[in-house]
Amino acid sequence: GYGIHRIPVNISFDLVEIEKGEQFTDIEASRIMRNIVDAVCYIHDKGVIHRDLKTANILVDQSTVYMENPKIKIIDFGFGN
Repeated sequence: GYGIHRIPVNISFDLVEIEKGEQFTDIEASRIMRNIVDAVCYIHDKGVIHRDLKTANILVDQSTVYMENPKIKIIDFGFGN
C-alpha cells in the first residue's frame, strides 16, 4: 500500500511536526521518507497536488518512528488543488 492509514476518530496518536535539526538514524529517515513519497504518490493519483510540502506540514507518530512502517500525516492543503 501507500502508507496512508485511515484512523477512527476516537483514536489519537502522538503526531508531532518534524522539527528543523531533528535527527533520525539512516534507517528511520529512509522509512519516514518512503512513507512520505508513498503518501505523495497516493494524493497525486487522486488528482491532488500539495504545493507546499515542507517539514512543518508533515506529522510523524512518534510511537511508530522505530517501526518498519512509521505513520505519517501530510497536513495543510491550503495551496493544494
